[in-house]
Order: sequence, then C-alpha cells, then structure tokens
Amino acid sequence: MALLLVLCAVVRSRGSAATGAAAIATGAARPNAWQHSQKQEDTLAAGRALLNERVLANAALPLMWSDEFDGASLKTSVWGMEIGDGSGVGLPGWGNNEQQCYTASPSNVAIVPDPSDPSNGLLQITVRQNPGWSCDNGAAPASVRNYTSARLHTRNSLGVRYSDNGTPVRVEARIKFPIADGLWPAFWMLPQQPNDYGLWCASGEIDILEHVNAATTVNATLHYGGIPGGGGFDAPDCVNKGSVTDLGPAVAGWHTYGVEWAPAYIAFSIDGAEWYRAESSEWYSGSAPDSETAPFDRPFHLILNLAAGGGLPERDQPGVQIAPGDHSLFVDWVRVYGVAPIVPAGGLALSPVPSPLSPAPRPSPLATRSPLPLLPTLMPA
Repeated sequence: MALLLVLCAVVRSRGSAATGAAAIATGAARPNAWQHSQKQEDTLAAGRALLNERVLANAALPLMWSDEFDGASLKTSVWGMEIGDGSGVGLPGWGNNEQQCYTASPSNVAIVPDPSDPSNGLLQITVRQNPGWSCDNGAAPASVRNYTSARLHTRNSLGVRYSDNGTPVRVEARIKFPIADGLWPAFWMLPQQPNDYGLWCASGEIDILEHVNAATTVNATLHYGGIPGGGGFDAPDCVNKGSVTDLGPAVAGWHTYGVEWAPAYIAFSIDGAEWYRAESSEWYSGSAPDSETAPFDRPFHLILNLAAGGGLPERDQPGVQIAPGDHSLFVDWVRVYGVAPIVPAGGLALSPVPSPLSPAPRPSPLATRSPLPLLPTLMPA
C-alpha cells in the first residue's frame, strides 16, 4: 500500500487538473467555468490585444539545460514514459476517465524532422485511433482501449526549482498542439519524490499549459492545499487556481509556453509575455500550513502528454466526442534557464547545454512587476 501511495503521488494523472476542473464545475452558479459570458469574451479579446503588445525584457537568465530534440531518437536517459491506462498505479483512466492507453511505441512518440527545416528535429506525440487495443497495464490486468498516445516525464532524470539564494528558474517549451474535439494536450510539473508534503494535492502541481477540444483558449493552473499528508487523488480541501487566455486563431500555431518560479511568485508566460502570476501568499500546503512557501519549494519534474477524452474536455463541452483519426502534439525544444536542473539520487548525469546555445542567454520576460489587469481569473481561490 505504501508503494502504491507513492506511485499515485509520482505518476498522478492529469487528475489534479481534472479535480480542479471538477471544483470549478461545481462552483456556485458556475456549471462550466471554461465557457465565458459575452462580457468575459470581450475582456479576453482586450487582454489578447494587450498581450500581443506587452512583451517584457529584463534580467537575463542564462540557459542551463535544454533538449532540442535534434537527435535520431528520443533521449531515454532524460525522458521516461508512462505505460498503460493508469490501472497499474491505481488510477484507471489516469483518474480522469481518459480513453487512451499510453505506450512507448514509435507510432505514438518519435523524433521527426521539422517540415519547414529538415535539419531541425521535433518531438511528436500522437494520439492514434486503435479500436480494440489491448492495453498493457503492467501488474494490473490488461484493458481494451480505442486510442493510444504517449506521456513523457523527467521523474528519474531531472527536477527544477529556484536556487537557495532565490535565483528564479524558468522553464519553457516551444509547442504546437492539435485543435480537435476531445483532445487534451498538456505541459506540466509534479513534485519529485520523496516529497516532504506527501501526496497530491498537499505536494502541489504546476500546469504550465493545458488546452482542450477546439477552443482558442489556453489554461495555466496551480494546485495546492489539501490535508496533512496530501490524501491522494480524492483529497479534500484542494485549491485549484489559475487563469485562461484567448489566443484567437493563433492558438493553432507555434508558441513558447513558460513558467518562472521564485520563492515569492510563480509566473506564466506565452511567447515571452507574462500573462498570469501567483504570489506565495496565495498558496499553502495542508502538510505544512505554517510554511510561507510550501508546497512550491521542492523540486518538480517535467511532463508532456496528449490525452484523448477525460474530465476537462467533457466539462468544457458536455457530450464532446473525440475527433476521429490521428492527431499530433509537436515540441521543438524544452529549456531550463537560471538554475541548473537537479538530478535525483540515482539519476543519470545530464548532458551540458549545447554549445551554440550557451553564449546567448534568453532575457527574462518576467522581471517587470507592473500589474496585469488584462486577463480575468476564472478559477476560484
């Protein structure tokens, strides 16, 4: 049981976001927080216009690590892969009623040439329609699924956190995701284990990017709170707080999604423009209620996945059906600035930053602390 609890904490599904969406969906007088009133739509449109104009540039953070996905194959020394439908870790449907079986098959995860520049490599994660697929769930019985996909993580190779002297860490990925009903691409982070704060949600979660269905909006969310020890997937008193921004038709194109994390704040950006910020005074952990920084003061690992179906697409669009055919999420690169990644005990040594990138640190777009009135917060505290 102890092992299962640890596994649930480590490979917890998008369920934290789904639980967050559930909390939103059951909020007073808000059956669906992802569907906006016309007033909210007007505010989002105005916010989008301001976002397009407001690119901040201050306080350069040096590039400390990257994966450019330019090799012949995925670096399995960095990226691990989840396998199955979640039953093997006690979370069938990955806790969200997701319909896919995760595999390590090249048909679901591969490095491919960039069509616009064959010398450039891309990570491709593909949801494939595979009716009657026998899903390998490890120690749990096999199940039948109609979709396969992939979920990558750095749980065993690297974690990120700001430095002990307060230098922020910034994580960015250049991503293009499919715009189709029933799909749920995400770039997010969970805590490394062992973790002082126990299970979700007391141990925290950082969702840098989520998108569902054919929406023009993208979401960023923090998950925290809970009870002492966390309580696991169905823990009470979890807080899910974040924001949503409308990118319009441009949502279908390439964008750089990022988070900058310091002791006092966590700030989310798109293409170098900060669009949502949370202060440390807003979050807490049920396992350390007197801490000013818990749970976001421990290393977190990176996750990239593309889910088929699940709670958030359904809440965004009740009755939604998964679009037929195959759909791909592409990632040009993942980069860490400011603070070198943390290698867990027993983890593999990381390759240094490629030399062509080393002399050119990216400016931090998140240093300016002017207020951001442009985007509504559509999630309750």
